[in-house]
Amino acid sequence: MNKLIPKFLRNLDAYLLLNAPIVWISKIHYVLFFGIIMWLLSALIGIVIPINLFESQDLAVWYFLFTVLAIIALCFWIYRNVIFNVEKNYGNRHWTDEYKIFFLYFFSILILMTFAYPFSIIYNYRIANTVTDTELVNDINTLNEGEPYVVSELYHYKSEFDSIKDRDIYYINNCHTFDDFTPYFLSSDTLKYNLLSRYQLEKRYNMRSKNQSDILNAVTKYLNVVKKYNVPFRNNANYYLDIYVQLVKVSPITQEQFNTYNENTYLNKYDVKKCIDNIAEAKYKTFFLWKFEFLMFIFYSTFYIVLLLMLFKMVNWKQYIVTIIATIIVPILLFIISMLFPYRYRHNDFLFFELVLLTFIVTVIFAIAGVLNTSKFNAFRNVCLQLVYLCLPFIPLLLVVTLQQVFHVFYSNDYYSIYKVSDYEVPADIANSDAYYRSKEYLYLQLLYEYGKHQFEITCWVLELPFYIL
Repeated sequence: MNKLIPKFLRNLDAYLLLNAPIVWISKIHYVLFFGIIMWLLSALIGIVIPINLFESQDLAVWYFLFTVLAIIALCFWIYRNVIFNVEKNYGNRHWTDEYKIFFLYFFSILILMTFAYPFSIIYNYRIANTVTDTELVNDINTLNEGEPYVVSELYHYKSEFDSIKDRDIYYINNCHTFDDFTPYFLSSDTLKYNLLSRYQLEKRYNMRSKNQSDILNAVTKYLNVVKKYNVPFRNNANYYLDIYVQLVKVSPITQEQFNTYNENTYLNKYDVKKCIDNIAEAKYKTFFLWKFEFLMFIFYSTFYIVLLLMLFKMVNWKQYIVTIIATIIVPILLFIISMLFPYRYRHNDFLFFELVLLTFIVTVIFAIAGVLNTSKFNAFRNVCLQLVYLCLPFIPLLLVVTLQQVFHVFYSNDYYSIYKVSDYEVPADIANSDAYYRSKEYLYLQLLYEYGKHQFEITCWVLELPFYIL
């Protein structure tokens, strides 16, 4: 192992041992050195690996591999850290040393946890820049405009149930879905992205349907986009136009009749749609690494690994095991107890959170009693103190979630609370009307929901910071 460590790093290690033992124990200089190497390797792989627009799993596989390496490195770092323990030997430390140790441990673990970041960011950037924003918008519009005339599936067209034939029949001259290639997260705000809306696409469809030259032009552009994304197809634009004209003439048709035409017209639209969706997600959606939920997961994981490590170095191992077991068992017991109450007392499952808060308050009381009475050691109070130490960072998050769940302080995504109707009184014109989801009211509620969610995330970070410092 020493052969892998350069001379300057060994010299730095010797210097820190004599002059900064707290930094030396943390091994942050080793973590930073090998972390930079892993970041560079991760970035290099993200640059050279071929991108796959058809599958998003490539990113997940590589992220998993780098995460496995990070976990192995973390285990080795923890082992190298815990074998040097000045706390067990009653090391004489200043009170500020506790904060120094915390931040050294926190950044060391954070470096290990971010091995996969350079690869993920670069790989996502390459997907996002496969085509320009203007190209992507034009491609989506072109595909949506040509889709009704490249007949390979029947769900786009109006259908009725024929009671005589006892099967569904389809009208090929009556298309009713026009934005199949528009990613779902862009469809609610097509104006923002310069995309054609459903109404605009339908209007163009009605104007074009009687002009075969316009239809041929739409199909030609459609196939050019399909070819651009390397999705194979068997025939040219004239062939697809002829099939469309024949199907319109014999319309309405059954699925069995359509299958006789479909043998040579198959085109893998799913692959085209996957390409469009993956590029659009990389361009316009918040990357998963920057999402609030994922950032909270990384932050809390790092934070609690540090707390558990520091706690392990400060207390007797038997008490430590009891604390860990209590941390696991108590929430499970509280959840079981909350489920035993009648449903009217646990509406929205908030009773569980109330029991957790009550248990935490009782634990704090015993912990304070243990701090005030230092003349005699009490193992139970000591475990309570450790539980408070571990649970305190969760309290601000629990308070913010409580405000949201009970009072809807930040936003409301409850359909029934918005319209003030019960489960059995949903108006049919709201529940069943597709037009509602394109209305100003619906778009306003969506924007209001996004704004409230953003305020909720900001409040979580702001309120939690004082508790983390404490």
